[in-house]
Amino acid sequence: MFRPALPRVACHRSGHLFRFIHPSPSTTNTHVSKLSEAVREENKDVATMDALLKAVRERSDPTYHNVVPMRSPILWSEALLSAGTNGGGTRSSEAAAPPTSEIPLTPRNMGDSYSEVILPFGSSSELLEKYTNASGGIRTGKLMEHLDSLAGSIAYKHMLGPTVQSLGRLEERGFYIVTASVDRLDMLAPLNPSRDLRLSGQVIYTGRSSMEVAVKMEAIGKDLPDETVLVGRFSMVCRNAITNKAREVNPLIISTSQERGLYALGEHMKQRRQSLAQRSLSKVPPSSAEAADLHSFYLQHGQGREGEDTKDHAWMGDTILEKCLLMFPQERNVHQKIFGGYLMRLAYELGFTNASMFTRGHVRFLSSDSISFAQPVPIGSILRLRSQILYTSSSSEYPIIVHVGVKANVVDVKTGTEQTTNDFRFTWCQEKGKASPALRQVVPKTYKGTLSRMEAMLWLEGKRALELGAEIRGSRTGTSTVANTTVTERLLCHHDLGAIDALRPRPLDPSALQWGKSLDVVDQRLGDSSFRYVDLGVIMPILLHNERFIILSQYEYFFQRIMAIKEAHRPGVALVGSPGIGKSSFLIFMLLKHLVNQEHVVLALRSKVYVFNSNGVFATRSGTDLAYLFDSPTYKDVLALVDSDEKVSEPDPGLVHSGLFAVHATSPQQARYKIWVNQRRDVTLVMDPLTIDDMHALVSLENPDCLREDVEAATLMYGSNSRTIADIFQDPNGDLLQEMKIAQSLDSLSLSQLEELIRKPHDGDKQTTHVLLQSASSNPPPQKGDRRYLATDTMAHSIASRYIWKRLYKFLGSSLQEIRRLFVSLAGMTLSSAMRGWLFEAWCHDRLCQAEAPFTLTEMVKISSRLLRWHSTCQLPLGPKKEFELYPSSTKFASTKDGDKYYVPQEGNDPTFDSFIRISDQLGIGFQMTIYPDHTLKVKGLELLSKRIDTEERMFVFVIPTGHTFECEAPSTRWMNKFKFYILEVDFGHPVLQKGVSLRLETPSDDWEADMSE
Repeated sequence: MFRPALPRVACHRSGHLFRFIHPSPSTTNTHVSKLSEAVREENKDVATMDALLKAVRERSDPTYHNVVPMRSPILWSEALLSAGTNGGGTRSSEAAAPPTSEIPLTPRNMGDSYSEVILPFGSSSELLEKYTNASGGIRTGKLMEHLDSLAGSIAYKHMLGPTVQSLGRLEERGFYIVTASVDRLDMLAPLNPSRDLRLSGQVIYTGRSSMEVAVKMEAIGKDLPDETVLVGRFSMVCRNAITNKAREVNPLIISTSQERGLYALGEHMKQRRQSLAQRSLSKVPPSSAEAADLHSFYLQHGQGREGEDTKDHAWMGDTILEKCLLMFPQERNVHQKIFGGYLMRLAYELGFTNASMFTRGHVRFLSSDSISFAQPVPIGSILRLRSQILYTSSSSEYPIIVHVGVKANVVDVKTGTEQTTNDFRFTWCQEKGKASPALRQVVPKTYKGTLSRMEAMLWLEGKRALELGAEIRGSRTGTSTVANTTVTERLLCHHDLGAIDALRPRPLDPSALQWGKSLDVVDQRLGDSSFRYVDLGVIMPILLHNERFIILSQYEYFFQRIMAIKEAHRPGVALVGSPGIGKSSFLIFMLLKHLVNQEHVVLALRSKVYVFNSNGVFATRSGTDLAYLFDSPTYKDVLALVDSDEKVSEPDPGLVHSGLFAVHATSPQQARYKIWVNQRRDVTLVMDPLTIDDMHALVSLENPDCLREDVEAATLMYGSNSRTIADIFQDPNGDLLQEMKIAQSLDSLSLSQLEELIRKPHDGDKQTTHVLLQSASSNPPPQKGDRRYLATDTMAHSIASRYIWKRLYKFLGSSLQEIRRLFVSLAGMTLSSAMRGWLFEAWCHDRLCQAEAPFTLTEMVKISSRLLRWHSTCQLPLGPKKEFELYPSSTKFASTKDGDKYYVPQEGNDPTFDSFIRISDQLGIGFQMTIYPDHTLKVKGLELLSKRIDTEERMFVFVIPTGHTFECEAPSTRWMNKFKFYILEVDFGHPVLQKGVSLRLETPSDDWEADMSE
């Protein structure tokens, strides 16, 4: 049989649908599960996949169940001869390789790749003898080896067809398949040597060059129901046999709702695997709680105990057990490398040995927590397997639990260097009545040095794995809140809304949920602003929302527009926008409007899916069994409100693949909504940042005494994220914490990275994009009758505030050429005029700081009530280079009088001026940069500038792009006497927009040209 690499395996648990009835405060916490998001996702995937695999298997052709592509027998000497003949000929062969676009692809049904192998342990004592371990059980490592082999055969069967029984030569086939990733495996039930074992699986999802394969292990026979022992899922990738580059795979034909559910689940797992990889300790530091746990544990079990007896603890470095093996060709796969399943068996057996020695007794396998494949193991190489105890624990069920890591390294015999090829993580336990006398703790010796920090990270990884495994096993053995019922199955049989009504255990007054009641909107004024709100009442605990629900000013507009899109028979809407601007709350607004109209609504919120109808609320955990529930004409065009909050990385596949009209509220990161847009052809609408009045109303919910002007100042400083602004007003140190977040986001950020963030914010780190950037619609909101009213909006991304841009500029210390390049590069984008103005301002700051040569100023004179450009000019030498100094408004006047510094106010709402220089006690100059043809001189700003520079002569300079026109309202005679006003034109080297003016200026140093229009 073919031997590919190791499978990704997990566990099974039956799903349940339970009804949500408004609970009393004493029962709320017990009703809502405390399992982590990872636990819910793991159980959801396995429970759903187990049921769907069974349904698809029953429809597959049994003629080909036992047909799997087999490896053609070839002598190792022939393989060596073939390798020698082809050696060095790769480049010439590459030229003969057909382009990827010319490779014929054959769409396959999902059942075409279904394969199964029966191990008749119950009827063949001879076979059982080959698999029996020392304690009379079955060797789990050998079974994993078979699962891996089967998974590879399934992938080849999908590519070659269900009737092919021989792989042939890979060079002739033109491709080969390798394992890309493997996750955890949990034992769902004990292996019973008296029953036969069925290993089966099939391809459930295909990407461009990847396949997701599901594999299942079941106990069958002896007139008992089939019992699932393991469910595995892992990813395979296809490579060109000549070039070793990615090769396209055959697409899947999806013909039933069950197949749609499996396909969606495969896609869901692929995305979740990528998301989890980004949260590993190798990329993200441990949380403060984890660091505290490690510190406390070391103080209790490690510090000062180096010379003590180790009956109750062992140093992690002392638990290493390793062995070296020569890799023989008998264990090769079709690629002439060592078979991954064989490596897994070796690692499993070494890990079992180490766990037994550490616990001083027999251990039972609980889970394989993760397996990584870095690179293949060559035949003839020396493999060093090194196992180590990483973490120990106990539970009420298992008095001793031990987590073991096994690392596989290939040793270069010529240099003695080692290269890691695999990393395995396993968990074993000892059961009650069979456990050793006492549990020993494994302790990182110290966490000060580099090697010791590695031990500390391994200890934390082991802790995470055991905690996750304990929660998964605990949740699977728990009982449902619905007494002994499988409500999901009953619901799937009915497939209509009436079936949900029938599940009601006892009546609940529908009026408590706003059903059919009028929406009592209250208009209220708060200082200088007005807002509208609704008291949620009883519905509030379900939504976990404030009792007073603020109706933001743009909600009614988006409600009407979405309803028009629904009436136009579009499949749904993706509502995107910056975090903290009220998208999630808008879903509640839509929910309330539909409840008032007595219309059924589906709400997906925080990993729960609620169905609202005339009898109350019914809830289930999010999962792909929803494809069964909503794949019915009854649900076609029923409104589904889907909230993708920070903890949800992708939408529920059961909602994506349904006839529901979904309104999906999400962040502007494309990964959050591209599935909806690509697979459902949804319309994308962009919600703009909050107005100051809306922000003031939201902040006033928790801080009724806050002033509108304070909220406006905070918004101009930090952007329009309502969560950020609320935190600033609730926490005495909120502004300092936000400053820290900004500084962290700016750390090691370059202008090129900033440009990429603005262009593709979905590719950036969430903390960075949420703190530094904001998104808005590129154009004014279209009104009814406009052809864009039912079409997708375009979105522009920019720096969140002028203050953040100033911080960014100071942090980067950017050069003139870099700022120019960034401006020109972004010129073709639909950026806001404010963002262009900020870039121009940064350019001018740099020019004025550098002061390479004297500047030519044009005098402005007062004619009638206007300040106009005059014909007289003068030279302004600024002297040596100035130091850029960003100062807060609270800085004392005496502290901004250094003649060697160029002062810039850090606030985003600074009045009238952008910067100033105090040349000497005789001369001070204020600067205002603008790309607009007019500007307002505020008396408050002139007063402040006058106090800051405090010199005998004061100049006020408007800095504008070369070729622009400019004039402004003249100040009073008092200020005309205090200041002399000038215009300074700077050659920005590219077009800068002015209202009604589009200029094209040549850039001396490069060939860029841009044509921008408002």
